Amino acid sequence: MKSVKNLIWDFGVVLIDLNFKQFQEQCAAYGIKTDINVLNTHFSHVYEKGLITEHEFFREVKLLFPRWVSYPTIKSIWNSMLGTIPDEKIRLLYKIKKSGYNQVLCSNTNETHIRHIWEKHGIYTSRRFQRAFSRIFLSYDCAMRKPEPEFFLYILEEMGWRAEETLLVDDNQQNIDSASALGMHVLHYTSPGSFKYFDTALPMLHGHRADVQNR
Repeated sequence: MKSVKNLIWDFGVVLIDLNFKQFQEQCAAYGIKTDINVLNTHFSHVYEKGLITEHEFFREVKLLFPRWVSYPTIKSIWNSMLGTIPDEKIRLLYKIKKSGYNQVLCSNTNETHIRHIWEKHGIYTSRRFQRAFSRIFLSYDCAMRKPEPEFFLYILEEMGWRAEETLLVDDNQQNIDSASALGMHVLHYTSPGSFKYFDTALPMLHGHRADVQNR
């Protein structure tokens, strides 16, 4: 890749399947309205930045449920949105890595979800996935969330990368816009077909800005 040497990967949707419908259905089964979006509130964002503990977060979430619903049940519902990491996506990561490019993972997430993901996939798959990256930047470890430009700038500084040599792969338009404003290349993921971009981009990503979307 002539102008791109580094990649920053989003996690949810881009690399791991998410099932929001299942999460909403399980909430509804306990009388929680599906239009209550606990994933996109200030409180959940604070949890994702690691500014409150897991116990503090679920203590508040429990108030949405009937009193008899246990903490383990609520955590199970919270994790129900998490799917699997498709093997073909792991193979793509290693194809890019073997082509000589640096890559890191950058995710807005929380300790509950991350622990569940690694436990669900087991040691072998989890480590295989993790080793595809030079580093993994999780929002709750860094006390920052995308699309905050400070998060991207922190990663660039930590890795010693230049924005104009770095590509963000993300499904969220706000994250795409934030990275683009910093001078980074962007690939807006809209479906697995978006990865067709790499069929022509490897072994060289050309000098134009990679604001490619699945068409």
